[in-house]
Amino acid sequence: MKQEKILISGLGGGLDVVNCLPLYYKLQAEGHDVSIGSIRPAPISSITAFQTSYEQWAVITENSKIDYKGRYAEPLVAKIINAPILFLSRSNDKGKNDVKGLNKTIKHAIEYFRFTKVYFVDGGGDSMILTEDFGIEKSQEIDPFKGGDAFALEAIQDIDCTLCTVAVGLDIDRSKFLNNLDNLTERGIYLGSENIKETYDLTKYFEVADQILRINKEDKEKYMSHTGVVFYHALKGSYGRQRTFVQWEGTFNGEKGVEVIPGHTMMYMFKGNEIHKLKLELNKI
Repeated sequence: MKQEKILISGLGGGLDVVNCLPLYYKLQAEGHDVSIGSIRPAPISSITAFQTSYEQWAVITENSKIDYKGRYAEPLVAKIINAPILFLSRSNDKGKNDVKGLNKTIKHAIEYFRFTKVYFVDGGGDSMILTEDFGIEKSQEIDPFKGGDAFALEAIQDIDCTLCTVAVGLDIDRSKFLNNLDNLTERGIYLGSENIKETYDLTKYFEVADQILRINKEDKEKYMSHTGVVFYHALKGSYGRQRTFVQWEGTFNGEKGVEVIPGHTMMYMFKGNEIHKLKLELNKI
């Protein structure tokens, strides 16, 4: 097998960097040179103690500090996995979303680090809200052109890459998503799926996730993640109502929590550079 130099990056969700880890460890075990990345809103100017940088990317380590609103687990992840993380900012130095800047940044990083394959990971599935009717009440954004994932997809529309969605149904109408796969197959956009629980060795993933995610009520010092915690429980086989402790958690059977189902163990793969163009077509823009 030819060794590839691979980037696996979170697409934009707060803890998508953790959702990357099952694929990261799988490809690493296959002998590939794999790096973890994360697309986030914090500008590079808000980061200190990074290794190196270029405009809207920086290589961060456990010693890096990110002084910006939101949850930034990247330095802790870097410490636990003992590897630096490629931080890809979607903001310019003024803190404004910059799609052209992010596009340029990702292209430069691919060339600079000589990545031969690039994967972007989205937890929840909102990256595949193609039209408004794919959204659900708990979607971060029902508008297919708003939100961090939509912004990232616009930035990568001319970059050869694979979009991987996990824990599908938390941020998108699951039945519409599944019913649309045949159409996406015909268009050459859907690349297939994998049952991560049944086909991956998850030992290292659980070792890392247990140190980062707030799984229990008592783990108040750990990071909350709606999609990350549901994905974790699904991979553990802990189905049924589970708490995620985020403010927008919602209820299931009259109690706070989320219904974790076997389907949340699936990873669906798409041509990431085709999604924004498809949304423009379907929404007649």
